[in-house]
Amino acid sequence: MEDQVNAKTGAFSIEERHRRHADRYPVREYVSAMAFELAQMARWDGDEHLAGLLEAAAQAAAQRPGE
Repeated sequence: MEDQVNAKTGAFSIEERHRRHADRYPVREYVSAMAFELAQMARWDGDEHLAGLLEAAAQAAAQRPGE
């Protein structure tokens, strides 16, 4: 993918900065793991509804956009 640089400022586009950040930091993997752990905590507390919502969030975070 070609770098998207603003011709006037020489700065990277917002999309390019986001892509570069996402490549270095596994944010989606972290969110997925954290949501899964929170789902377990909700289940231990007897809140099956919240656990299901958190597991759905964990699954959504585990998928890359566009997949």
